[in-house]
Amino acid sequence: MKTINALLFSLITSIFILQGCAQGGSNCPGPSYTFYHILPQDKAFFLYKGYDTISFTVRGSVTHALSFYGQGVDSVYNSKGVNGNYDCPENQIQYREVKQVKFKSPNFTGPLVYSIGVDIYDMVTSSITISFKGWDFNTDIDFPPYPNPGYIDSMTVNNKTYYQIVSVFHDSYNHSDTLYYNRFQGIIKMVFSDGQIWERMP
Repeated sequence: MKTINALLFSLITSIFILQGCAQGGSNCPGPSYTFYHILPQDKAFFLYKGYDTISFTVRGSVTHALSFYGQGVDSVYNSKGVNGNYDCPENQIQYREVKQVKFKSPNFTGPLVYSIGVDIYDMVTSSITISFKGWDFNTDIDFPPYPNPGYIDSMTVNNKTYYQIVSVFHDSYNHSDTLYYNRFQGIIKMVFSDGQIWERMP
């Protein structure tokens, strides 16, 4: 009889503990929100004012020019998720600052988005992301010439020479689509697996 009572007590206790966990834990503190901001020195690498124009020569089956027009600067805070607190995960929310310009062209479907955001891994430094044609190209905000394997000293595009360039792949294994980025001028060239080559116009 004592054994049965002990088992019943243990079962009831376990049910209450599980209910507490399912409810997020009644002992959890109130929600905690942490905001991570882009460092002032990193903001200096943000290249655009918001209403800039970027023009490309597009080479494929037909060669033509396309211009993209900035739609203004947006600063948002994207949720990274929880802070890894196992007991109260829903109460530890992190947000990272992202500053971006969305470029649109009346002659092309889909925007080109340039952004700088707090790195999702260390939540301190910032990285650059260019989103275009369904792909995200990411690079460090202040890429060094070494040991970065994609570093290029100089490149001439449409009769203009650019210096300090990094090649960025959306697929680092196949190198199927490549974007060439200059830290002072931004995007200077894009090569896509569909055969198109986009070259920046001075």
